[in-house]
Amino acid sequence: MTITNIRKHTPEINRVQKSGEQNPYTGLAQIAKQVPSFIRLPKSGQQCPHSGYTRSGLNELILPTAENPNPPVRSVLIRKRGAMRGVRLIVYDSLMNYLNSFDAHGEKVVEEVAL
Repeated sequence: MTITNIRKHTPEINRVQKSGEQNPYTGLAQIAKQVPSFIRLPKSGQQCPHSGYTRSGLNELILPTAENPNPPVRSVLIRKRGAMRGVRLIVYDSLMNYLNSFDAHGEKVVEEVAL
């Protein structure tokens, strides 16, 4: 079961727990609560606790550049209207999907599609 599926079932899991019925999703509610939807960039000089990347490493993955016009990891910028600064949040599932797309040797895994 993927993280997205766990999040979809969380209200049902909580309903089952409150009513005292037998819980078919033992432990899944706790997993869903521990997985964030978004994460902030770590402070300068520190590593991300979820991925181990530094702030500059994550910036390379989320910000479009001349070499990388379509960043592989999605992020959102939240700021007030007219403000110059804001908070950049990384979509956790997007980051984990990107990291999981590599094998143990660091090679990008290409899925073959049957025609």
